[in-house]
Amino acid sequence: MTEAEQAVIIRVAISNEFGYVEEIESIHEIEQKIAQLLIRDNVGILDGDELGCGHCLIYLYGQDANEIVEVIKPVLTSWHALRGGTVTRRYGPLGSEQNVTKY
Repeated sequence: MTEAEQAVIIRVAISNEFGYVEEIESIHEIEQKIAQLLIRDNVGILDGDELGCGHCLIYLYGQDANEIVEVIKPVLTSWHALRGGTVTRRYGPLGSEQNVTKY
C-alpha cells in the first residue's frame, strides 16, 4: 500500500476458529467476484484474506475507498454471510480516519 492508497476491510463471521471448508469456499467465490469488479472498473485490488478467531478479513486497496465500496456494493448486499459483519473504509495508511458500516 502506498501513502496515497486507501483500504477497504471486509469482516465476516465464520463458524469456528478457521471456518468450515464450505464457508472458506464461499468466501473465495465472493473474493473472485469482488476481484473481477475491481479489475473491470479499475478501482483497486483484492490483496487477500486472513482467517482466525472466528472471523475472516478480506483486504482491498485502491485510490478511493468510497469508490471501491460503491463498485462492490451489489456483491456485499447480496452476500448473506456478511450479515452481522462490517466493511471498514480506511482513508490512508494505518491510523488514518476510518468509517465502519455494519451489515
